[in-house]
Amino acid sequence: MSQLRITFPKMIKSVIIDSREPKWVQDLSFYTEHKLILEMEYGDIWATCDDGNTLVIERKEPEDFIGSMVSNRLLKQAYGLAELRTGGLWPYVMITGDLMAGPEGKTFCNGKIRNVSFSAIQGLLLSIQELGVFVVYANDSKDLEQAVIRLSNRNRDGQMAIPPAKRKGAQLGPASDFLSGLPGIGSSFADAILKNTKTAARALEMLTSKEQIPNVQIGHKRREKIRSVLGLKEDEVMKVIKK
Repeated sequence: MSQLRITFPKMIKSVIIDSREPKWVQDLSFYTEHKLILEMEYGDIWATCDDGNTLVIERKEPEDFIGSMVSNRLLKQAYGLAELRTGGLWPYVMITGDLMAGPEGKTFCNGKIRNVSFSAIQGLLLSIQELGVFVVYANDSKDLEQAVIRLSNRNRDGQMAIPPAKRKGAQLGPASDFLSGLPGIGSSFADAILKNTKTAARALEMLTSKEQIPNVQIGHKRREKIRSVLGLKEDEVMKVIKK
């Protein structure tokens, strides 16, 4: 006679929630009595499972994901999360809602069409995962607690050793970091511009004029957005002048 085998779900032994998270997140129990509220450099939720593994989860609502992508903040966060893998932690970006392809290549986000390229969304998701940070989804914000619990129940024993990341993240230098904050200029684009202009000052001069940067294609609309952010009037230009 065969015996009935009952498998109990894993439990979260302790959890740390970033103190900058909204109150409704801080109030979640994750069904553990061991909860701390602390300010952390990376990750919004650190959950230690009863198998000894610790999950580091960066919570992103879909609108916040788009905003972090435009500002280049999310990729910097992913670099930091990827570094945690060297200590045996399991880093995740958890998106609490829908980010899907919409009409005309735009993005469908929480029931609305956003004027954001879905291919850009896919590119960022791939970059995050290529760094070694996993991307998972919750149904919505209300599902956050259960989504973290589901994640904690995954098998992470010796048969699922963490593979090495295929790409290594490199922190941006000050000049690249500055340029990547301009509209339409991401981190890789900023590096390509600097390789051909040598300095951020020369890059600004070329980005705000009709002068073409060798090996880098900068469209008219992108130039106009950069000029607008810098507050340049139609008859004004930026120049690097030697004393």
